[in-house]
Amino acid sequence: MIIKHFFLFLFSYWMVSISGFINSDIVFSQIITKNDIENSGIVRISEVLLLIDDSRVISHEGFTWKASINGLSSYQNQNWIIKIDDVRYYRNLFDVNNLNMLPITLFDILYVEIFNVPGLCNSEFVESGMIHFHTDRSVESKNKYSGYAVIGSETGDGGPYNTVENHSSPNVDKTGPILSIRNKFNVNDFQIITSFIGHSHCFSDSKLRKRNEYSITDGETWAGIKRISPSLTIIKRAETIQHELNANFSYSDKYPFFLESLGREIPTYSTFSNIGYKNEKIISSKRKIKSSIQYSFNQLKKYPNIYNFDFDWNLHIVTSTLELEQQNIIDRIGVIAEYDKLNTDYQLHKDHFFLFKFYCNSRYFINDKFEIDASLKIVTNKKKYVPKTSLSQIFTIDNHNKILSSISYISNLPEENPNLLYWSKNGYNLLEVNGFDYIFEDPIQSESKLTYDLIFKSNYNKYFDITLNGKFRSFQNLNLEKQSYTFNNETFSFDSPTEIISGINGKIIEISLRLKQNINQNFNHIFFFSYQKSVKGDDLFISNWEKIPQNKFSYQCNLSLFNDIEIGIIFNYFSKTKWSNYNQIEGESYNISSQEIFYTASLKAIKTTNIKIQKKFLNKKITGSLIVQNLFDENYIYHPIGASFDLAYFIQISFDI
Repeated sequence: MIIKHFFLFLFSYWMVSISGFINSDIVFSQIITKNDIENSGIVRISEVLLLIDDSRVISHEGFTWKASINGLSSYQNQNWIIKIDDVRYYRNLFDVNNLNMLPITLFDILYVEIFNVPGLCNSEFVESGMIHFHTDRSVESKNKYSGYAVIGSETGDGGPYNTVENHSSPNVDKTGPILSIRNKFNVNDFQIITSFIGHSHCFSDSKLRKRNEYSITDGETWAGIKRISPSLTIIKRAETIQHELNANFSYSDKYPFFLESLGREIPTYSTFSNIGYKNEKIISSKRKIKSSIQYSFNQLKKYPNIYNFDFDWNLHIVTSTLELEQQNIIDRIGVIAEYDKLNTDYQLHKDHFFLFKFYCNSRYFINDKFEIDASLKIVTNKKKYVPKTSLSQIFTIDNHNKILSSISYISNLPEENPNLLYWSKNGYNLLEVNGFDYIFEDPIQSESKLTYDLIFKSNYNKYFDITLNGKFRSFQNLNLEKQSYTFNNETFSFDSPTEIISGINGKIIEISLRLKQNINQNFNHIFFFSYQKSVKGDDLFISNWEKIPQNKFSYQCNLSLFNDIEIGIIFNYFSKTKWSNYNQIEGESYNISSQEIFYTASLKAIKTTNIKIQKKFLNKKITGSLIVQNLFDENYIYHPIGASFDLAYFIQISFDI
């Protein structure tokens, strides 16, 4: 069946290649503007995930988030792509993609592109979604400074006063601060951009505090996380060529890496650095060449802890890209070479691998109403080749209505998602050395999926937009973890043997509806609803997908008033979920400061309301904001053993001069 689909794609690709070329970009994406972010009531870069229409999210502590974007993967597979200004960031650690370790803040963002339908975008073949952050690189002034600061509090938690006797005031715990400053300097053909970020995040939940109360051995209280992140970008522009050098570094001590197999956070020194060079040369009005080379380093180093747990993880990634863009039958063709190497004291029988990726993309028209986009990518580890193909169409009914469709077939090599499963299979005995069972029933297989998307878009008039989406996903040969956690009431942790099951198959369907109404230039609002369900598959696949909410509803409105005052409100609803791997902890409880904590494998629906009021001063150079998250103080959690989030409020100040 898979081979049949693959040859169908090759035939479709050949057929459309004789049709002709169009100079337009067929993109299936969502744009989140700076104004959307400013009015959303979010404060951390990771919370952008909450603004993506068709994403489901989870978090243990509010700092590290996982996402299922457009039904393209579950929470077990976090291989969605992160880019900043067309530079890819390889921040995936054991299937954790932590946006908060990136060298930008919300204030730096000009807009965000969310690519959530498979296909080739900016030399990357999107399989599980891509988040592309764009920052301000304008050259309108010689020198420009901008800054951002936010600090807040969360109420109703265990907090720092839970051990203080006779403390009668409401319990309040600080959240933040987040501080950043950015300088953009333009002189002649050069642009230099520097930035520095300081970020704190406190554990404000009593369960997390108790679980980690005695985890570290250096005498400090482990109440949260602190990180710093400096960055530098140098751009040289000329008439026909542009050069760019970028370097950044993120460091955190006591980074709370949540290890599923241990069921608790492990304090680590975490370092992420990235340095790269890229250029773009215009050959003619219809042709240009892009090239780049990039080095990324991910480290998880031992922080003194009672478990003597040491990740001993030093992953080095080098990538190089060469691409030709032209207005011809094939409008984009390129090659990517990737080298990954893991340095560790564990005895690996394979500590590195090479990947070579060849891709091409074509855009065509059949007539003035029918456009086609075809993409093909081949990935090889020199022993095996796998294809990634997509075919998308846009049919213009009239000036107000369009029908978009996309079909893709994607196959993966194990090296393309080198997570804990992959490196454990190659001798990274982190879990075995620390006494955990990590059982491989079968060899790791190449995974694949087939996707269909059908979208109807209508801008009925300049005031009203409608998007209706239907989608189908078929997954084959997945490698999934199977666990059954038990609770240890002495260490307040959760552990389970981890069994790796290969060859898992399943299918899901989803429908979604998005309505946007622009009442006038001062008021607009957006409704979004989606329903997603696994319709067929192995038991492990179905139980894995029960962790993802079937229903999502969101409402967002933005209101501009006189005197540069803006009000934004956003409401999110995620339906209840079932976590079968936590069935054995159902009903377990323990006391914290006379408060009984219960655990359950079934999570109730999540309902949150954020409101933000902001005022601009001095010709919009300075902005002050009041943000209230979880306005109605709903007690909700995203994960069976995660934090309970309560009412929180923030003061935010930014300047741009």
